[in-house]
Amino acid sequence: MRLQNVKPGDKLELALLGTCKVTEVGSGYYRTCVKAETGQGKKKVVKVFACEAVTVPRLESGELMNLIELFAKELHDLGIATPDPMFWTEPHPNGSGRDMVDLYEVAEDVGPCLETEIRRGKDHEIHQAVERILIHGVAPLFASVPPDQHHLPMGIDLIPRNFAWKEGKLYYFDFMPPFVIFDDDESRPLRDRQLQAIPHPTDPACLQLGQWRHYNKGGLCQVLLIQLARLRPEMYNQFLEWITKFLQKSSEWAALQQFQERKAAALAQHGTNCQLISRFVKEAAFADVYDLRELGCLAACDGKLSGKNLNQIFLTSHFLGEPLSEEQMTEVKGYFTPVIN
Repeated sequence: MRLQNVKPGDKLELALLGTCKVTEVGSGYYRTCVKAETGQGKKKVVKVFACEAVTVPRLESGELMNLIELFAKELHDLGIATPDPMFWTEPHPNGSGRDMVDLYEVAEDVGPCLETEIRRGKDHEIHQAVERILIHGVAPLFASVPPDQHHLPMGIDLIPRNFAWKEGKLYYFDFMPPFVIFDDDESRPLRDRQLQAIPHPTDPACLQLGQWRHYNKGGLCQVLLIQLARLRPEMYNQFLEWITKFLQKSSEWAALQQFQERKAAALAQHGTNCQLISRFVKEAAFADVYDLRELGCLAACDGKLSGKNLNQIFLTSHFLGEPLSEEQMTEVKGYFTPVIN
């Protein structure tokens, strides 16, 4: 990607923006992200996604842009603000023999993401940041369907770095992919029609986990829990308590039941020294990847796992369109060695 090796202070020449000065370099899977200041003093966030050739027709036809606009509109309808992004593409020869394009996204910099506050803040500041995500982001999303329904028509990537708080509003600024229905053919299963990635996965196991992570109330709560605990493992129990109380106050009883029935919750009741957890980790399959991440967070909270090992569990268990191989699962489980009896 064109921004891969930049550092703060570097100058960039960008289409539609001109000369920009890099002020901060971020991180992310399958993308490069920087904050930059234009010659007119405007602060922008610039992201670059390397897209395979299969995506090019969608980019050229405007289909993807239409889905992004739909996603932003549906977020606005729920009261979740978004910056207005601009997009363009440029050729990107990646040397692998596949045609690639770089998809550029530029949007207003709405300030520090809530991840920064959670990483560095005091307990009351962290609680406030989590409450803002829950009350102004999760609550309206869950309220879009009746309380007895688990599945949502629109999804979201519930990671703190995707949110910011500015002038009394919660901002969400991750448009890739737009978590909306992209195919109106109702004869196809809904999981095959709700976008999860670019390109959309076809593997059944990946589709099922993607539905849990992005479109399911119980799954969204687990994802938020482990993403928060990844940042501050010592606060795992507080995060769990805050999410549980939120579901209770919102009368989301079906979602609460589903959240409490996740495998990691049942195992956690026995403590990290339990043989049950050791057996679960050893026998875990790809379908258990989010429970493995949560058990890693619990072990780090109890001081049984280092922050480095916890981070490696997340990094090595990351997937998109293909399931983790046996070798990759073995690598993930290897980081649990200090915990397994």
